[in-house]
Amino acid sequence: MKRIQLRVVALCAALSLSFSLFVSAASAVPVTTNRIFHIDAGVGVNATGTNVNSWNDQSVSGETVTTNAGSPQLVAGAVNGLPAVEFTNDRLAGSNTSLFDIGMGDVTWAAVIRADPVSGNPNRVFGTLLNNSPWSGIGIDVTPGGNVGTFFRQNSNIIASDPTTAVGAGFNVFVGQRDGGIASLLRNGVMVAGGNAAGNVSGDAISIGTERTGGGEFFEGAIAELVIYDRALTGQEVFDVGSFLSSKYALPAPPAPPVPPGPGELYSVDIQAVGGVIARPMPGTYSGVEPIYGFGDVWNAFDVNGHTGNTTNQTLNLVDSFGNPSPVNFTVIDTVSGWSNNSAEVLVNDYLFVGVGSADASSLWEITGLVPGGVYEMYAYGGVGRDALITVDTDGDGDLSDETPTLVNAGGFLFADLLPDANGRILGEVAVGTAGNGEGNWSGFQLRATDLPAVVPEPASASLVLLGLGAAMMRSRRRRTR
Repeated sequence: MKRIQLRVVALCAALSLSFSLFVSAASAVPVTTNRIFHIDAGVGVNATGTNVNSWNDQSVSGETVTTNAGSPQLVAGAVNGLPAVEFTNDRLAGSNTSLFDIGMGDVTWAAVIRADPVSGNPNRVFGTLLNNSPWSGIGIDVTPGGNVGTFFRQNSNIIASDPTTAVGAGFNVFVGQRDGGIASLLRNGVMVAGGNAAGNVSGDAISIGTERTGGGEFFEGAIAELVIYDRALTGQEVFDVGSFLSSKYALPAPPAPPVPPGPGELYSVDIQAVGGVIARPMPGTYSGVEPIYGFGDVWNAFDVNGHTGNTTNQTLNLVDSFGNPSPVNFTVIDTVSGWSNNSAEVLVNDYLFVGVGSADASSLWEITGLVPGGVYEMYAYGGVGRDALITVDTDGDGDLSDETPTLVNAGGFLFADLLPDANGRILGEVAVGTAGNGEGNWSGFQLRATDLPAVVPEPASASLVLLGLGAAMMRSRRRRTR
């Protein structure tokens, strides 16, 4: 009898283990709100041998994609013991033509992919593009040069590409997002690209392995998992999804999300051109999206004259990210102008011109009113098409000749470990980026304090504190002796 009981217990344990393994194969992603599409090579792949016939959506949408070109291959153990689906001139297509009617709204995707070398046209990991004008939709792009990117398209391509990851780098966790008209791309939790991505991106049914159901720009590589949300995930949610996928597939873990800034620690500036007049009282502020730091709060609108006009020695007193007044000022020295296609959206469709018309080919700028002895970082955002050459006085000596100019494109660049001078000033220069372009575009920046010196009370204040402590101790002693 005991032997039978032991066998029953062993069988139950085995069934329990098998069930737990089956459940773990399914993707219990930590964020499910607004999840509209989700495929996982470990669950829901219907194949004849290794030939994939269809791939079931794990979200509430239930959008099964079916092979309609080539023959995608299910490969066991492709990524650290877990399966993936290999693509070479293959496509799976969905049927729901309204699922990705995102319009001007926000969207986030996360994918575990491996991109292989390709020649000729860029290939698309997935896409929702219409098969005719205005060719709108979203997707993942891989350029012939081997850069993975996210695209948000309405007629022309708007692509934020990772400049650091070439094909052949194995599997990575990528997250792409459009939040308030701004595109961002993360690889293994690290921001690698960003830029303007406004426009109506409502598209067609989803296509896996190409950009559209009738497209021929086929993906060369493998997909282990893809999940799409019809909203912008918060910074914490992006971290949670990235951490889940990296842990599941034994890939590099993302860094912890940044700590939200406190009062007086973050200043965001959007450069606006208003067609020859200052349209808003200074300082102009409005609520917006902060794509690098992941916090939506107050931006400063830095107004300059538009295009053929010019502005000389413009200064703006900044409010912090909470809208609090501050002693910090941003000044562009010399003559500048701006692209006059003014937009109220942060970092969209307007930016500083350098070297156009009567504008100087290079201009000095400064940020004053900072804390001497503090450490700051500045993320500079480029314009739409023409690179800006930005130089920053990193060591606070007031000399730019010992600093290296940095070419800042639409993806932006992070200047870290900036030291203000003894008066709390950071000096810099913006210039024409690439020879022959004739202009340098700068759409704005964010400045954040990463380390501020502790505030030491003045002697008189310290004495008052000590007197207060002494009085408190005397009151306490009197209570005990009564």
